[in-house]
Amino acid sequence: MDDEWDEWDDRPSKSEVKRQLASLVDLARELVELPQKRLDQIPIDDDVLAEGIELARRITANSGRKRQIQFLGKRLRAIDVDPIVAALNRQHENDQEATERHHLAERWRANIVSEGMSAIDQFIGEYPAAERTQLRALWQQSQKEASKNAPPAAFRKLYKAIFTAISAA
Repeated sequence: MDDEWDEWDDRPSKSEVKRQLASLVDLARELVELPQKRLDQIPIDDDVLAEGIELARRITANSGRKRQIQFLGKRLRAIDVDPIVAALNRQHENDQEATERHHLAERWRANIVSEGMSAIDQFIGEYPAAERTQLRALWQQSQKEASKNAPPAAFRKLYKAIFTAISAA
């Protein structure tokens, strides 16, 4: 009698099965909504799945698109989704890293604009590949632009120079 209970306990609960199916539908929705360039980087070996994603992208009616995404979620049950999930996770990590670099560049720019040469020296200390003369010239130009209420062209160029140095490190 205990053996029967052990077999029964090993099966996932009905709620767990529903959560797994819902996660596959969410994965299908994410695949459909990806830009084509990013979708091309995802390893989709199943032809039916690839064609279904393309079809879902062309469907404009919400109910039809929803049905197609449900179908794709069902199709995902039949294949190994680990490579797809791993590729999506890599893309998300790359996005987060790029966002962090942008925020870091914005913080450095604000620091350089407010503190001037001391902040440029600190930046050069952390990122020796950056050009001190370029940063100093852009900082001075941005100060002049701000005092004259001119368009912030040098301010933007300063950001680009900082971002380039951070990305090169």
